[in-house]
Formats: sequence, C-alpha cells, structure tokens
Amino acid sequence: MTASIEFFPVGDGDMTLIRLATGRTILIDINIRNDADNDNKEDCPDVAKMLKDRLPRDASNENRPYVDAFILTHPDQDHCGGLRTHFHLGAPSDWKKPEDDEPETIVIHEMWSSPLTFRRMKSADGKLVDDAKAWQKEAKRRVALAKKGEGSANDLGNRVKIIGQDRDHKTDGIEHLVVKVGERVNEICGEEDASFSTLLLSPKLVTKKEADELSGKNNSSIVMQLSISPYKDKIEDKSVTKFLTGGDAEVDIWKRVWSRNQETPENLAYQVLQTPHHCSLGALSHDNYNDQSGKNGKGEECEIDEGAHSALSQAKNGAYIIASSKQPEKNTGKDLAKRKYERIAGKAEGEFLCTMKDSPDEPLMLEITEDGPKPPRKKSAIAAPPPKTQKGRTERGYA
Repeated sequence: MTASIEFFPVGDGDMTLIRLATGRTILIDINIRNDADNDNKEDCPDVAKMLKDRLPRDASNENRPYVDAFILTHPDQDHCGGLRTHFHLGAPSDWKKPEDDEPETIVIHEMWSSPLTFRRMKSADGKLVDDAKAWQKEAKRRVALAKKGEGSANDLGNRVKIIGQDRDHKTDGIEHLVVKVGERVNEICGEEDASFSTLLLSPKLVTKKEADELSGKNNSSIVMQLSISPYKDKIEDKSVTKFLTGGDAEVDIWKRVWSRNQETPENLAYQVLQTPHHCSLGALSHDNYNDQSGKNGKGEECEIDEGAHSALSQAKNGAYIIASSKQPEKNTGKDLAKRKYERIAGKAEGEFLCTMKDSPDEPLMLEITEDGPKPPRKKSAIAAPPPKTQKGRTERGYA
C-alpha cells in the first residue's frame, strides 16, 4: 500500500490523514463544519464523506469505519469541529449503525491526547467548546480504564496515549501510556509499526512561571516530527519522509523548540511542513501586521523571531510547505508569513501550497515514495468523483 499524507480542504482549519505503508491510518485534527454537512453549500466540500471513504472498515464489527490513531493537537473548534457528530464516543461495544439521516460514526481505536493542552487552554480562555469537552470526557474514560487495570483498556476503541507529561503526579501508575518530549515512538494500538516513528517536540512540562507565560489554546499545541517510510517493514534514512506539524503553536513555542533542538536540527528537518496556525504570522513574530481594529500595525516591518524562523526553516531538498488555509489576502500578516515560507521552500528547491487555492474541492495529497513526497496528483489523473450523495446535516455551527 502506498503511504500518503492528505490535507483536507477545510478553510482556515486543520484536518490531515496519514496512511502508512502498513495500511494503518493516523488522523491529525478535524474541522468538519456545518456547511460541509449541508447539500446547499456547494463551496464547502463534504470532508466527512471524503474521510469515511478513505478509512478502513472492520468487517468483524458491522463494517464500521475506524481510524487507528487520532491526534488532537489542541482543543480549538477548527481542530476538533464535528467530533460529536461523526465519531463514536464511549465504549466500542455501544457503536450502532446509523438510522435514517444520521451520519455513520467513526471508531477511534487509539486517542493521542495531551492533558497539558486542556490545562493551558482553560487557564487562559476559561472554557472549552462542546466538541473539545466531548474529547476530554472520552479521553478521561479511557484513562480511567487503564488506571483501574481493566483488561478492556487494551481493546481497540478504548486505547489512549498521553502526549506529554502532566503535573502533580497525575500520570502515576500509567507511565506506560505517556509519551515524553524528546521521546521517539513507533507504536500504534500497542503494536510496533516499522513504517513510521514520531518524535514529540512539545508541549513540555515547565515551571509555573513559564506555564503562565505559555497559557492559551495555541501554545498548548502538540508539535511532532513524524517519519514516514514508503516501505512497510523498515525505516531507512535515505527513503524516509519527515513531516513536521504543530497545530496552532505560536512564536514562543517555536523559539523554545529551537532552543531545545538547535544542537540537533535534524529533529526539526522536514520534507513536508504544515504551516502552524494556518499560515499565521503569529508563529514567526510577536508583532501585529494590523491590529484587531483594522488600524495599521507594523506591516512589512514586523520583526521575525530568529529562533522560531530557524525551527521552521529546516527544509530538506524538494520540501513541500503546506498551508491548511484560505488563500492569504494581500497586505496581511498571513501574506507576509506566506512569503517567508515561500522563501524557505525556494531555498530548498521546494514548493509552497495552500489547500483552498491549490486543492479546494478534494484533499491535497502527497504520496510517500523512496524519492520523497511526490507532487499532488493532478485532477486530470484522478478518477471522476462518485455520484453525489446527500450530506449529513446538523443544526450546530460545527457538525
């Protein structure tokens, strides 16, 4: 099976599906908006259907769709929107076939969840959106099974990895579930997968003073470097594709990530980079291009932080830099960031791509080959789409 990375067209949001050479799937964030479930919104692709069409199904359990691992980088609506509608939450044995116009739900075999992301977000923003609350509740259910020593904690649909250490000894007794910053992991659902590994770069447990400085939903984001092989039975340096992704992590996080890894820059090397925060300038600078009232900020004079820029500049030859966003408008912070990323890509003889500009109707795909990631397949090379089906609907602003 060909390994691949697909970036779904979800506007200014993230939704990324990795398919490994072994056939396992890793989903990073979702942004299934209300309009994506509405037949009358032609300009908002039905990404829920696209996702379900790409996922494997469990023939022994009513042919239900599943994802092997789901990584939530942080609990913001444009990263978890649609969770309650399109994913099964609760014991896997409670999954049911949909009735009438109900959407079919996806079973999450293993959740990858960071308690620090929720703690930092709540300390600054005070509340979680409903889909984030649902994720947190489900993660706690799974952790409780593990703490009780329940055998069912190892069942597919009950499994959880804790990404990053938590404070106050909250992970005592379940250390085997914890992935620490600087640790490299190649297990999914308790089994080694020789076709991939992931290096956790953030969030890191810090002092209370630093935690106060880093509070907020974006600075809680999980930052990872994933190594993806075109082969199902081995990781080889000469053939592996490095994928760097970091949710909405802002400049202070990237500064710290660089500080911890500047002696080992290969930890940040990539052939594929997903630009943080949908190509926001906030990942590269503390300055505002324009302020929130529309008045001019520093504009083109915004100071780019050297450390953050270095962290995001470790592009290997032929690298692809992907912005999961709308096309940045001229004379904005996003446009300035876009030009910075284009320069990084250009120096590596690579390319900058934007999902909603370069692939607005279908996921932007990169195939993982022994020569690195291949360019997205052209539409002319893709089979005609299947007949249109009715979208699942919801009254919520997000599905």
